Amino acid sequence: MLGLNLTNRESLRTSIEFHLGSVFFVRGSEQGGYSKWTKYAGGNYDGFLLSTANVFAEQYSQLLDLQSKGHLEQAIAISDRLSSIVSEAFNIVADFSSGNPFANANKLMDHLFAYGPNALDVAAPMLFSGVRLPQSLLIRMKELFDLHQLDLGKGYLG
Repeated sequence: MLGLNLTNRESLRTSIEFHLGSVFFVRGSEQGGYSKWTKYAGGNYDGFLLSTANVFAEQYSQLLDLQSKGHLEQAIAISDRLSSIVSEAFNIVADFSSGNPFANANKLMDHLFAYGPNALDVAAPMLFSGVRLPQSLLIRMKELFDLHQLDLGKGYLG
């Protein structure tokens, strides 16, 4: 894997004079607006390298599939929904002083998908420091998921 911090795909093509074969460009920002960054929508990226990609893999995959088939409005709707959820999720953990907000939000969201309807019956995730995320944050994250009607199914550990 070659990591380059470039503002656009053309910078790579014009500034590097060697052939890398097939290069897959990924966007690594949680600023939302995911649909506008992909090559299908005229952006510079083939996919995403996001902290939320493990949590929302299905949704990001749907977004890319819809775009590749020219269903841009449906892809934008998914993008807007995810942008809202992710922004609100990061706000939920913003004032928690331990750990990293990106990791904390993702741990809580993944916990919900892991345990599904039983997620609130299982202790909230523990950080590497040994500090457990507060149950109150897990409850708020579950409320956010409910508000956005995210289907947790039975949970992938359930």
